[in-house]
Amino acid sequence: MNLEEWKEKNKKSKNYAHFDERTSISNVWDYISNAENIKSHGFYPFIHYEKKFNKFTKGAIKEKSRHLCYSSHIDRYIYSYYGYLINQKYNDYVLRNGINDVTVAYRDNLKR
Repeated sequence: MNLEEWKEKNKKSKNYAHFDERTSISNVWDYISNAENIKSHGFYPFIHYEKKFNKFTKGAIKEKSRHLCYSSHIDRYIYSYYGYLINQKYNDYVLRNGINDVTVAYRDNLKR
């Protein structure tokens, strides 16, 4: 995935409530792509809740729960963008070191 594909994938704002306003990638791009801004960025706390649901296994119903955390809207773009950059460096590393076919988890360049 190249940078333009990443931007296209992340261009829509997410519709969940948080402490900050919903925004689009075009509104925050200059801010999040400048590493100096991120060094001093004050991240918002996560909003956490536990989702409970029933799981049907072998004819029995078992109650399960899942902990969910939401980041603020701008923090989401920061996490996503720098995760993308780290993934690109990782993809380059595995190609250079001949382990491209061994490590396949969390890779966006394999088209599998």
